Amino acid sequence: RLEIKEEDKALLQSETTYDPNMELPQKLKAFREFQDLAKENNIEVVYTIPPSYKPLNKAFVERMREVIDPESTLFVYDEIDPNYTRDDYFNDPYHVNHRGGDYFTKDLIHFIKQNKPELK
Repeated sequence: RLEIKEEDKALLQSETTYDPNMELPQKLKAFREFQDLAKENNIEVVYTIPPSYKPLNKAFVERMREVIDPESTLFVYDEIDPNYTRDDYFNDPYHVNHRGGDYFTKDLIHFIKQNKPELK
């Protein structure tokens, strides 16, 4: 069962924001090079936003949409799904445990089968 540490409680209740100005240019460059390499080798990447006990950071999702290749796919877990707020699916506020990982993997597989039939 998830036990939230005192130092995490305030963070979980705070607004979720994302500041692209905090990104390290060399990491953004490496990310773009990774995408280019995948494209050059005909590798289709499905980017994912994994679940977190904290509310979904919509600003980060929008930033991901900005930086990924327009031909790529982005899977964002369904934040309305009550399974993604189950205490027994998380080790801590940021990491799912084995049960949560199994559930997320099944959700991702379903998404790929529905949206990328050529990858079945």
